[in-house]
Amino acid sequence: MFPSPLSLWFSSSLSLLCFIIFPVFVLFLHLVILFLFLLLLLHLLLLLLLCLLPPPLLLSLTTSSSYSCFSFYSSYLLLLPPPSPLLPPLTSLASYSPSSSSFSSSSSSSSPSVLLLLLLLLILLILLLLLLLLFNVLFFLNGIRAWLADRRHSAEVNS
Repeated sequence: MFPSPLSLWFSSSLSLLCFIIFPVFVLFLHLVILFLFLLLLLHLLLLLLLCLLPPPLLLSLTTSSSYSCFSFYSSYLLLLPPPSPLLPPLTSLASYSPSSSSFSSSSSSSSPSVLLLLLLLLILLILLLLLLLLFNVLFFLNGIRAWLADRRHSAEVNS
């Protein structure tokens, strides 16, 4: 006995939903997550750039009205809590006096370890992004393979 057209339509639409539309939705969701991670990566890169800049240049960037994003990041650096013995301070912006162009000697030697920590965090985020992208591609290809196998099985059953 032949299956009814309604059951064939329902079977093919359910197959399309399970093996094509759902993986595309998951791929889109993962691409949104990937975009958010890239945005976080950009923020960390800007923070790393601000840590590498000499304080006179950093101070001139943050006081200029055309660099409002740098102003945001420098205010973030200034609002950091006082240094703990485990984590050295990021920068010595608070101890910089623009009139004398001098610094206190508190954090001149501890800055490379924080920069190394930020760089390690950036590398880990990049690896996580690559892993997420690989998962997206494999998930989508597996959905297409399963959909093709289901179509082949349906064709064998119908013939």
